[in-house]
Amino acid sequence: MGRGRCREPDKNAGFRPRLKELLAYFPQEKQPFTLRVLEMMQDQDVAICSFEQGASDLAALPMDENGESIRKGQPVVLLGYPAGLEGLMARVDEGGRSGVRRFGNVSYRLQLNDLANNNKIRPQSTQGHISDVSPQLVYDARTDEGGSGGPVFGVNGKVIGINQAIFLNSQATTNFGVPIKFGIDLLKKHQQPVQTAKAN
Repeated sequence: MGRGRCREPDKNAGFRPRLKELLAYFPQEKQPFTLRVLEMMQDQDVAICSFEQGASDLAALPMDENGESIRKGQPVVLLGYPAGLEGLMARVDEGGRSGVRRFGNVSYRLQLNDLANNNKIRPQSTQGHISDVSPQLVYDARTDEGGSGGPVFGVNGKVIGINQAIFLNSQATTNFGVPIKFGIDLLKKHQQPVQTAKAN
């Protein structure tokens, strides 16, 4: 689950708001991580960010570097937070609402912090199939506004794409994703060497 706050748009650059703060919330983590943008690929709508992980044990998602399960008709699983905060709050049952403040004059960040403290940051998953690769991924796994940026898993259990957009005027469910190769390119470009401790 991500959250960002915008500064005033730069009048000389057209309407492109700049981020003032960018936070990431993960399941089972009580506090958000402050993200730092390393690079954005404007033509592919992909960015890479870094953060201080500290003592948190966050698992890395396996990525399909060869594109072996990106074929028309292949099943996909989409993971994300469609409808954002409202979607998370709607899934909090009556018994779990104690300690979770709801809307009103409560800030977006405070509500997300309450959800994180109560272990209520949980992604939704939906299933579907790839209908086209053009070079964008096109699939019918359901999502909603706010689901952008979530991983798209292929039949091999690896990430094959990044959920990007939905087609709202369609009778059928049509969603678009950026192939993960663009994300992998950014990762390789900014990857730091891994320090490993020697065993005694």
